Amino acid sequence: MAYPTTTEHHKLYPFTSIMASPYFGDPTGTSNCAAAIELLKANQSNSGTIYIPKGTFKIATNLTIPIGMTLEFASGASFTISAGITLV
Repeated sequence: MAYPTTTEHHKLYPFTSIMASPYFGDPTGTSNCAAAIELLKANQSNSGTIYIPKGTFKIATNLTIPIGMTLEFASGASFTISAGITLV
């Protein structure tokens, strides 16, 4: 499935997918997706909704989701959080 670029996406949806360009989150659970989420947070000024599509997304770095931002998980979407890592 191809995901639209950030600009195209904002015209169509009230959220941004972790797999949209330039974030390219890895749905296989192999690569750390925390940097993709941090970049998405910065580009959305720490507000709005991050869409997590079907897949397993690895979080291997501490991550905080700000109060003005939400995560929306599709059916079959999940995070795998490495030992000792916090997600707040």
